[in-house]
Amino acid sequence: MKGTILDFSIQTSEGIISGDDNNRYRFAGSEWKASDPPTRGQRVDFDQDNGRAVQVYLELPKAIATARVEPKSNVEISQVAANKPTSPNTTAEKLLLDRVAKRSTTRDRMVTN
Repeated sequence: MKGTILDFSIQTSEGIISGDDNNRYRFAGSEWKASDPPTRGQRVDFDQDNGRAVQVYLELPKAIATARVEPKSNVEISQVAANKPTSPNTTAEKLLLDRVAKRSTTRDRMVTN
């Protein structure tokens, strides 16, 4: 069920939700499932149990709720990698990379000895 928070008291850790069905539901702070405290006017999604709101979640904006990210297949990833031009290193960059590789090899030999 969806609704709007009418009020929440930090002192008593109790709040009231106006449901979209025009009923009011009390909820305990322990039922709030978001990291920030509830505030007046927030849209929420909740279940009700004997007239009390339980499992109260902050409603996601529609753009986030409907957006789906489909993972790319291995074929798509391979195609992107094959089409990506390799960055040409300048002579100075190649020399620097060679120097780093040689030092790494020397350091590895020293560590094993």
